[in-house]
Amino acid sequence: MFIFDEMDTMHADVMDGIKPFMDYQNKLDGVSYSNAIFIFLSNNGSTFITQTTLDSLKAGKEREKLKLKDMETDLSLFIYRKSDT
Repeated sequence: MFIFDEMDTMHADVMDGIKPFMDYQNKLDGVSYSNAIFIFLSNNGSTFITQTTLDSLKAGKEREKLKLKDMETDLSLFIYRKSDT
């Protein structure tokens, strides 16, 4: 298992370096990485999630009732636009 934190601040060359290990192939340098798990963490959408949650709470909705599917599209667009700048 490989965990990469703060991917939003990481240099692009890091992703280029680990990409061969994530691509499909039988073996890389004699080692099979087919069972490897890569986890990438980022805070890119945190301001959007916080604001959406706050707006929902102000509208009288319970936090527990918020679902990812309800904000997934808008969250993706927010992250995409942020990474474009």
